Amino acid sequence: MIKKHFHKHFWKYFIIIIILIIVSIGSYNYYYYYKSKSLIVDTYKNLNNILLEFNQTLTDFSLDNDPEELLNSLNTLINNSQRFIHNNNAIMNNIFVKLNRVNGILFPSELGDLLLWYSNFDDKIISLRDNFAYIVQDGIGLAVLNKNNNNKDTIQKIKTDIADINKQLNKVDTILQQSPHNVKLGYDVVDIKVLTKNLRNLNDFIDTLDWLLGNQKTMRHLVIFQNPYNLSATGGEWVLYGILNCKNSLCQFDKIDFISNLNIAMLDKLVPPDELKYSNSVWVFQYFNWFFNFKTSAQTALKYYPQQEKFDGLISVNISLIEKLLENINPIKFNIDKEDISVTSRNVNEFLSTLDNDFKSNKQNQSQQKLDLFFQQLFINIGNTLDIKRFTTLFTNLIFQSLDNKDIQIYSTNSSVEHYLSQCSWAGSFPDSIDKNTDYIGIARANTTDTDIDQNIKEDIKIKITINEKGEITNDVKLILQNNNPKTVRTKSYSYLRVYIPPNSEIVNLVSASQRGPISRSAINYEKQGFKIDNVLESINIKTVYIEDQDAKTFLEENFVGIGSWIITSSQTQKTFSLNYKPNIHIDLQNNPHYNLFLQKQSGINRSYTIEVLYPAQNNPGQYNSITQTLILDKDTLLSFDLN
Repeated sequence: MIKKHFHKHFWKYFIIIIILIIVSIGSYNYYYYYKSKSLIVDTYKNLNNILLEFNQTLTDFSLDNDPEELLNSLNTLINNSQRFIHNNNAIMNNIFVKLNRVNGILFPSELGDLLLWYSNFDDKIISLRDNFAYIVQDGIGLAVLNKNNNNKDTIQKIKTDIADINKQLNKVDTILQQSPHNVKLGYDVVDIKVLTKNLRNLNDFIDTLDWLLGNQKTMRHLVIFQNPYNLSATGGEWVLYGILNCKNSLCQFDKIDFISNLNIAMLDKLVPPDELKYSNSVWVFQYFNWFFNFKTSAQTALKYYPQQEKFDGLISVNISLIEKLLENINPIKFNIDKEDISVTSRNVNEFLSTLDNDFKSNKQNQSQQKLDLFFQQLFINIGNTLDIKRFTTLFTNLIFQSLDNKDIQIYSTNSSVEHYLSQCSWAGSFPDSIDKNTDYIGIARANTTDTDIDQNIKEDIKIKITINEKGEITNDVKLILQNNNPKTVRTKSYSYLRVYIPPNSEIVNLVSASQRGPISRSAINYEKQGFKIDNVLESINIKTVYIEDQDAKTFLEENFVGIGSWIITSSQTQKTFSLNYKPNIHIDLQNNPHYNLFLQKQSGINRSYTIEVLYPAQNNPGQYNSITQTLILDKDTLLSFDLN
């Protein structure tokens, strides 16, 4: 009976068993399909996040140009990406084994190829990091020390790394832009085009460095040393000059000499700017730092360099950089003509200024000897105090800090290099890439008294920006100058102030700090004596409008509107300059309620700024909201205010 019953129900049981087997296999497939699908989506997301992080790293560098920050970011990126590779390789290997047992065509091998691709990509990032680290931590310092280095080869390796990374990014672009097997990723994939654009910025940095270090051809740079305690438009009085030769990443000074020697050797007789005529009847080399736009001052200096030498660029270096170097090494000590001399960070500016004054006072031989001994001993003390590693790290950090705060400014005759330097705010030139709807203020003050009194002069800038309901802007700018020199210093400060505002701005009101400037003492008949006017100076003069009652003037310089005015102060006195103007800028309060202001720093001085922005309150007609920001301007800065 049992056997009969079994035979009777055999096919029924068999079918049930078959169904159970099919369901089990299906469930197995279903489980691993959807588990793998989830993990695959996570893999794509993680990869995308790594690439987004890489892009942000490059973006930050393009904005801040800080090599040390770039290296730190690259290290973080590498750590994150290696974790990603390790975790996903283990997961995916497990998934592929199980999937292939069931259905080898559920997911093609492209995902595995993608992980392999990323492993290679990661290797390239590591190579880029290592090569870049060598350049900015050792290579630049070794070049300046004129020591053997691998800069030329390493720079080429970096270029190769960037080219390889670009190729690899192009390979993965298609995969990232397409959802795998119609999987909806649920996030925005990285824009590879933006990423490659940011990579080009890094490549431009390397190209610029390659050019300046003379890896493409021997470079000759005219180097000017500035004294910021006697402030000029470019940052300070031109005191010394040197000729720096760079070839194959080895840089060496041909000479370092007094700027007065160039004054004496001038071949051209030039009419000075009007504001210099009261103290200097002739425009000599020392005063070519007249223009706030460093590019213009540099081009003027190279044009009239008396020896008619050709240079590939001009570099200005504030003496404060030498001060910072001396803070880290032993004092400079030497004896000359039975005089014991000791120079430290605290007195180096005084020492060099005294040498310059002595040179002008017919003590040329003694001054020249002291100058030569000082720089010889400076490099000796660097070698005795700091090992190579410490020096290269210190020097490179100082260079990039100095470029940001304009203790170093560079002009290059190579237009591509000059463009990159300008975009980094390392050229000291007017900005050429700010948005037309971005407001701009640049302030330049020049001490025309030839005395080191600016270390005791304090400036405060107060800016009030009012935006009305139509999005129209009115700016009030006040510069308050406090002369804190002791009353024992009887020399007045004769400062010429220039304020630069956006093109096509309308000046509403102007109140000079000193309604009467100094009177020119020049008795030269420039025309009769064959003096010529520099063409750049003449082009500015042609577009100058005088405001007689304020003894001020307006002019155009590189399309920016300039306002010039005197500030004359005695010790322990204060003066205020006021300007009210309307920039030709409109704020779309409905669709884009943002106000942007670009503040350009003057080399040699860090001014205090207080900025107040007034804008209409939403749903409250006639009422205004207020945003206030204070800062010490130590570099060119773009401020952005959200008006929501």
